[in-house]
Amino acid sequence: MIDEIEFKEICSDKGFWRHNMKSSLIPYQKVNKEELIENLFRRINTREYYPSPPKDYLILNKGNNVLRVVPVFKLDDLCAYFYYARKLEKYIAHNRVPGTYGGWSLSGITRTEEKKDLAEYEKESVSVQEHDGDQFIFLDMGEYGEETNFNPLAWRASWNEFTSKIYKSSIDYQGDFVAELDIANFYDSIKLDHLEYIIRSRTKPEDNAIVCLLFHFLKYWNRHNNFYVNQNAGLPQDLFGECSRILANFYLQSYDHQMYELCNGLGGKYFRYADDQIIFAKSKKDIGFITAKASSFLTKIGLNINQKKVSIKKKREFNHYFAFDALMGLGGKGDKKVACENIDNAIDFYLLQKSTLRARGRTLIRAILSCLSKTDGKPSRASDLFALMLTEEFLSTHPPSYVDYKRMYAQATSGQKEQLLALLNKTSKSCLHTAFLFHYRKFLAHLNIDFSHVQEEINRVNSMYDLKGLMA
Repeated sequence: MIDEIEFKEICSDKGFWRHNMKSSLIPYQKVNKEELIENLFRRINTREYYPSPPKDYLILNKGNNVLRVVPVFKLDDLCAYFYYARKLEKYIAHNRVPGTYGGWSLSGITRTEEKKDLAEYEKESVSVQEHDGDQFIFLDMGEYGEETNFNPLAWRASWNEFTSKIYKSSIDYQGDFVAELDIANFYDSIKLDHLEYIIRSRTKPEDNAIVCLLFHFLKYWNRHNNFYVNQNAGLPQDLFGECSRILANFYLQSYDHQMYELCNGLGGKYFRYADDQIIFAKSKKDIGFITAKASSFLTKIGLNINQKKVSIKKKREFNHYFAFDALMGLGGKGDKKVACENIDNAIDFYLLQKSTLRARGRTLIRAILSCLSKTDGKPSRASDLFALMLTEEFLSTHPPSYVDYKRMYAQATSGQKEQLLALLNKTSKSCLHTAFLFHYRKFLAHLNIDFSHVQEEINRVNSMYDLKGLMA
């Protein structure tokens, strides 16, 4: 039996409900929360609960029209998953290795440890956080987008602090080489039997029922595709994202300890956010050795480094690749003229160097847009930037979020606003990915513009892939 009072308290979490009912990219329809939780508790306690097929899917373009399909769980299943993760996080959100981030925790345990690790940098850290507390994401999040997080302010702060630390390390570290590593198909490759084993090694006997319920969910949530065969590998990269993120981070803790000791022993530095790793080393030989050892460590837990994404650079090249200097140069400390000059410099840098920057400079573009939204003046180069952004090619290679659209629209002239809306409408008619369409729909809702035609395009794309039809 599970404790009814505790179950209802956890499942009624205000942040959880606020995010899913109001802030989620695909919000849920209004329900009777107390009735839903009461019914879910009864079904779990009477052994009647079984996870349902997802209510919807978000379809993203990973690049070159390769799809990433994100399940959107029904509310009762999402509540169940949230409850299991919250119950177990007191055991698995500890033992964090310095320099590792992105594990998050639903109650803030891991975040507190991260703040301690970052304390030494806070006094010296250089930041572009000068415009009403706005913060910029220096590393491209890829599949760990802000829309999957129910505490976006803390999420942005964590990313800003982490990347400030990377930036400062790239200046202070005495070695000259930096490697960027990525785990291939990270979430899909996590072995559930091994995850269960290491979770049970941390928990107490009285938590056995919760562990059983968690793995019942993880093994059968996708049974409409697996035809009732229990799933042996993979965590769901669902739209909410928080619960799987905690479990995935825990899965890498033994690896983190090995990498931390290895890099320290060679005079290097190890950083990780989710599955993205950055390693500083004194020589290219050390980088090669560390990469080889990392591969062997990961093999033991069923994972592999993505060979095609291994990137080794000198620090100067690394700083250029991430546009650190341009990002750190933004701002103006209240001086409108200086702020405009700094934005112009960043725009010049982007227009000249965009093909050599990570993710084609998407992070720098977002930082510039954010600074433009907080600056009273009008930088002279802004019109050149808008001329580039208002093209189909830009929208396809720099898929914006609805926040980006809002910032572009706020800074655009009346003619540019009409051009942006016309371009989005045109792109939506041939779009093959619902993520673009949901962001577009949310942007139109923000402008109080009818978005029924966008919903028709969402229905078109969904019918094209017929993901729900797999249940038949």
